[in-house]
Amino acid sequence: MSSKPLIAAIGCGGTISSLGQHATDVFDYPEFGSKLAIEDVIGRVAEVAAVAEVMPVAFAGVGSTAIGPPGMARLAATIHRLAAERPEISGFVVPHGTATTGGDGLLPAPRSQD
Repeated sequence: MSSKPLIAAIGCGGTISSLGQHATDVFDYPEFGSKLAIEDVIGRVAEVAAVAEVMPVAFAGVGSTAIGPPGMARLAATIHRLAAERPEISGFVVPHGTATTGGDGLLPAPRSQD
C-alpha cells in the first residue's frame, strides 16, 4: 500500500488536454487539434508522482464550454459514485479548460454521515 494519498484525476478535456495541429497553433487548437486522454495529461506532469498516487478517470474529451449543467451533474454523480466505491480516495482533481470559471479543483472526497 502506498503512503501517498490516492487522488482521482477526472479527465474532462478542455485546454489542458488539447494539442494543436502544429507547434505554433495557439488559436485553432480547440476546434482542429486533438484531445489527450487523462492518462497522457497526467503523464506530462511527472512531478505529481512524488506527492500522490493518481488514478485516472476518463470522463469527457471535449472543449470546456461543451460541459454545461447536465455535464456538471454527471461529473458530480461520478465523483460521489467513486467516493462511495473507493473510500481510499483522498480527493479529486478535475483538470479542464481555461474558457470556464475554474482551472483545477482539488476537493476532499465526500463521506457519508454515518
